[in-house]
Amino acid sequence: MGHEFAGTVVEAGSEVETFRVGDKVVVPFTVSCGNCFYCRNGGSARCPECLLFGTAFLDGGQAEYVRVPLADTTAIVAPATIADEALVLMADIFPTGYYAVKSGMEMLTGMAVRDSTIVVVGSGPVGLCAIVAAANLRPQRLLAIDSVKDRLGRAEKLGAKPLNLLDGMANLQAQVEAVTEGRGADLVIEAVGLSPALRTAFEIIPWSAKEAYEYVLAASASPLTVEVIVTDLIPARKSGFKWADAPLGAFSVRL
Repeated sequence: MGHEFAGTVVEAGSEVETFRVGDKVVVPFTVSCGNCFYCRNGGSARCPECLLFGTAFLDGGQAEYVRVPLADTTAIVAPATIADEALVLMADIFPTGYYAVKSGMEMLTGMAVRDSTIVVVGSGPVGLCAIVAAANLRPQRLLAIDSVKDRLGRAEKLGAKPLNLLDGMANLQAQVEAVTEGRGADLVIEAVGLSPALRTAFEIIPWSAKEAYEYVLAASASPLTVEVIVTDLIPARKSGFKWADAPLGAFSVRL
């Protein structure tokens, strides 16, 4: 619990060089050394010194004070003008959604963003952040799938066409193919973290499409069942599948 947080420095250790008391900071959900191979190459979540806040190994942010080990290479100084409510999203939620979109578009080699169709499965916090990131790229079409009307309403306000999962999979597939003139989605981002959502993402892809641009990218750690692997992943030879559970180190330098 409490693996994403932001706050103000009230005390700094004698070896801390980057921060001063009073600095406003945001802290990624993992500790990193900044010196290993993975840290030097933008993959700090794989750092050998990595610890996850809010576990038995490291107390999290649901407390009045939090100790941040390896602070110089873990925490990030934040602009004072950013509200705490927005800043806390930068610890995990927004980078996860952002990185999913960024990685997905990088996989769509040879396709201009303005010609692409992006579908986000799940309009919770991560999904909405993915929608914000995708909308900023101005794709030709941006669609959001969820079963909660309030969340779909929020997705629509952020620029996505809402599709209600309760309408049935056949209806969803038909709507996606209708707005894309039969081509279907080019990139599907699964932002729920559950096997049924991952299956929904794969079912949105039109396997009969002639062009091999379709990709499913999981923004959250969706558990893979044998059924999903056999029926969805193995036949997906012409499509891509990638995990994007935000190695925050690759994103933090852009904060």
